Amino acid sequence: MKFIYSDFDVSQILLDLQEVYQLQAKEGVELICRIPYRQYFVYSEKNRLTQVLSNLLSNAIKFTERGSVTVRTQFDQGILTLIVEDTGTGMDDEEQTRIFTAFERLP
Repeated sequence: MKFIYSDFDVSQILLDLQEVYQLQAKEGVELICRIPYRQYFVYSEKNRLTQVLSNLLSNAIKFTERGSVTVRTQFDQGILTLIVEDTGTGMDDEEQTRIFTAFERLP
């Protein structure tokens, strides 16, 4: 896998993903995008970051029956953190220990 680093606007990626995944949300599930900056440029691997965020949002939307899925940013001491939260049922402790096992899929 080849990584191509560049400057890009994280806020725009989040807004684009919100547009895509809001259409996939079940009735009664709201997708909330909290972005404090109109534009926020970073130097990173855009395709991989988009892929990771897309996977997180896809799973959150899929497993949230009602309530909300929120994607937000947090910036503290030069570190940007991207957060995806949902009101789904979550995973119990045993499932959490298995989730990072190679080729593991939870029901």
